[in-house]
Amino acid sequence: MQIATLADTTDGVLAGLRYAPVSKLALICLKRDAKIAEKLSIGIADTLKVEVDIYDRITRENIFQDVMGTVSTIARKHVDKYEDFLLNLSEGNRMLCVAAALAASLVGFRFFVCEENHCVALPSFKLPITGMLSEPKMKVLEALDRVGGEVESLDQLGDLTNYRKTLLSYHINGSEEVHGLTDLGLAETRRHTRGKIRIKLTTLGRMFLENGHLRRTKPRTKSIPTIE
Repeated sequence: MQIATLADTTDGVLAGLRYAPVSKLALICLKRDAKIAEKLSIGIADTLKVEVDIYDRITRENIFQDVMGTVSTIARKHVDKYEDFLLNLSEGNRMLCVAAALAASLVGFRFFVCEENHCVALPSFKLPITGMLSEPKMKVLEALDRVGGEVESLDQLGDLTNYRKTLLSYHINGSEEVHGLTDLGLAETRRHTRGKIRIKLTTLGRMFLENGHLRRTKPRTKSIPTIE
């Protein structure tokens, strides 16, 4: 399966399909480019017989969160059907492509770019988050995920993890020497009624957890086709 970013030009998307043929394509674009994506999808379906899904709910104001959520949705929806996922970053504005590359790296997708008739596979990279996560931090993330991504208080989270509130606060908020889950962007907190603190898994946190799940569920063994 191939995922492609898209803006006002489409040549790079078509070049990617010529050099890495697939049976399924997902187009990711800003809301303002929805009509371009729709026109392109009709042409691709008619001429190349490729099934196309369009994800056009990306907003400029929340572009990173929107793209991460979209890539996460694509991964969950198709991981049992397709063995390999390629991300084509040839089109789209800079912020859209950066957000897509970041999201793809979290879920194990590989990416490439095309310019005119020349396509190049890009080296994958690993984010350093894993090295900053201790076992207790992972346990907190997994506990949040089990209950839908959010708890109403440290007491509730303590019941789920068997950790004391002081220890939970340390792993969530960190210290001067240690990054907490909020520092890493994996969780967020908000004070609400009676001074209680609501803890919520962020989109990045969900994708980080899904990265491990997807790799265990469907290991990527195929290499990107030679693209020249």
